[in-house]
Amino acid sequence: MITTKKYWTPSILASIAVALQLLTGGTIPTSAAEFVPPDNVGAPRGRVGGGTRGGSPFDQVTPGVPGRRIGGGSRGCSVTGDGPTDHALTALVPETTMGLTVEAYPTFFWYLPPTSATAVEFVLMDENSEKVIYETTFRTKGEAGIVSLNLPENASLPPLEIDDSYRWYFSIICNPEDRAADIYVQGWVRRIEASASLTEQLAATTSDLERVQVYARNGIWHEAIAVLAQLRRNNPNNADIQQEWQQLITSVQLENVAQVPLVQEILVEVQEDQQSRSPEPNSDTNSETR
Repeated sequence: MITTKKYWTPSILASIAVALQLLTGGTIPTSAAEFVPPDNVGAPRGRVGGGTRGGSPFDQVTPGVPGRRIGGGSRGCSVTGDGPTDHALTALVPETTMGLTVEAYPTFFWYLPPTSATAVEFVLMDENSEKVIYETTFRTKGEAGIVSLNLPENASLPPLEIDDSYRWYFSIICNPEDRAADIYVQGWVRRIEASASLTEQLAATTSDLERVQVYARNGIWHEAIAVLAQLRRNNPNNADIQQEWQQLITSVQLENVAQVPLVQEILVEVQEDQQSRSPEPNSDTNSETR
């Protein structure tokens, strides 16, 4: 009689581990989570998905059109200094530049270097870069560090649609009269519906740090980093939270900015924002190199 061996995938093993924790009355461990890829989440519709280089769940979803995680240089303004945290403009997203969210209004994060520019712009577009969903411009404080922006929840900005992908741009405006001189990064966000497994795992948590680990293990980038960032703000001297932050950031190969501070939580002036419009004629927002 011939017998066959059964091989368990990492996602099955992780599910069994969580189930055993729940059945035995235990809690999800507070140590750093081992990342498990999300199941059956494809690239934006109508596009050919690219490859990934690592085993992180955050790198399992790839947009058909590449993003730009690290900003380039510009002769229009200074964006470097002499300090240890003076790196290039960097989007805090997975290497694929596609981040998953289960929220209707997610939060975005970037490393902003010291710069002589005073204005920064965020633009969110539909998947095909044919329609501006949301945009806002705000002033910087001039210091290097991690900045964040939460999409404002209001009647004029519709929630992100489940299973839809969106393209975003984050630009340092070096010269308002010459936007070609912008230093920018770009990427993707895709909203998915929270699975029954994710909901069950979250319900079993007893702390925000455990919630971070659950989101991370399930590849939900935006909520993992957003909850952890808030923990950092509320507990700036907590070594465990700092270590968890560094591990999350290094898991997506952003070691250079893993230890920089959170410096600005952008509060949007809703009445100044513009939503749901088509790009102006000859707009370069639809360009791959912008």
